[in-house]
Amino acid sequence: MAGLTLIEKQKFLAALHVGILSIPREGAAPLTSPVWYDYTPGSELTFLTMVNSRKGKLLKVGLPVSFCVQNEAPPYAYVSVSGLVSRITQSLLEKELRPIARRYLGTNQGDAYTEREGIQDTITVRVKIEDWLAVDYGKSVG
Repeated sequence: MAGLTLIEKQKFLAALHVGILSIPREGAAPLTSPVWYDYTPGSELTFLTMVNSRKGKLLKVGLPVSFCVQNEAPPYAYVSVSGLVSRITQSLLEKELRPIARRYLGTNQGDAYTEREGIQDTITVRVKIEDWLAVDYGKSVG
């Protein structure tokens, strides 16, 4: 097994995966939950959640979080990042919500998803990545 270069880690994170977010909780185990996300190499990690969800209620600017994506089919590979929540804003329909919904559901289903009741309660969370951990079991060790 072998690690990945920073460019390989960024490319892997930018690919389509369901992310697993871990949020610390005082006096309890972290809340860990799947999320849809977007990432462009060199930028912040962005994901959406509902403002009144368990995630939404826990998230605060400056909070440290962990995030992991993986390939489930061999050769197994994963990228895990950690960082601080840098911004939380109400999601913009055309700039954030619709693109992420289309990324995961395709155009028609993504548009239908963004037109459902309650969608206005979605927040966009940005995370400044500070640490990377990655393994690609498909890479040969020399």
